[in-house]
Amino acid sequence: MIEGLLGNTDAAFEGLELAYAERDPLWAVIKYWPAFGFLRGDPRWDELLRKIGLT
Repeated sequence: MIEGLLGNTDAAFEGLELAYAERDPLWAVIKYWPAFGFLRGDPRWDELLRKIGLT
């Protein structure tokens, strides 16, 4: 997530994909967690939410 805040959204999404693969409990709140707001405008965000069943 730090990478994303520094402008590297690719690294942020890679980290989220890894967290998903590891079944991180973070997924329970990811859709509404303000810290991820900078990713919501990226088309990969909606794709990720669909993948994990949050849409």
